Amino acid sequence: QVDRFAMLIERLLDVSRIASGQFKLNIEAVDLSSMVSNIMQRFQEEFTISKCSHELNLKQQIIGHWDRLRLEQVIINLIDNALKYGKCKPIKISTWNTENSAYLTVEDHGIGMTTEEQNRIFMRFERAVTSKEFSGLGLGLYISRQIITAHGGSITVKSQPEVGSVFTIELPLN
Repeated sequence: QVDRFAMLIERLLDVSRIASGQFKLNIEAVDLSSMVSNIMQRFQEEFTISKCSHELNLKQQIIGHWDRLRLEQVIINLIDNALKYGKCKPIKISTWNTENSAYLTVEDHGIGMTTEEQNRIFMRFERAVTSKEFSGLGLGLYISRQIITAHGGSITVKSQPEVGSVFTIELPLN
C-alpha cells in the first residue's frame, strides 16, 4: 500500500510539473531492448501470480538518447495496464527500429476499447473503464504521452472491445 501511495503522489507531482512547465528530461544513452528485458524481470512475480503468460520479441541493442527513468515509467505503466486489463491472456512486448526511430509495442488480448474510449484515454483523469471495475486515476497514459512527446516521439493505441489493445511508442533515435 505504501508503494501504491508513493506512486500516486509521484503521478500527481508529474501532472503539476507538466502543467507548470517544470517537466525536465535527463537525456543519456539507453538500450531500449535491455531496458524492457530488465523491467520484465521485475514484473516476473506479477506475471506468475496472475498466471498470465508473455512473449518478448526484442531486437538486440536499440540505442537512443532518452531519459532512462521517464522511459521506464512509461514502459512500466503500459505493462501494468496490460496485466490489469488483459484478462490474464498472453501479453506480447516487442521492440524494433528503423534508421531514424525506435519502436515498442505492448499488446494484450483483454477487454479492449471503443474508438471513443481510445480518443480520450491519453487525457488527464480520463479512463476507458469505471473506477468500480478497475482502480486508478486516469493519469498513467496522460503522463506517458507527455513523456513520449517531450522526447519528440508518439504513443498510439489500436483496440477493439473484447479483442484487446496494442500500444505503440515511436521514439527518435537521434
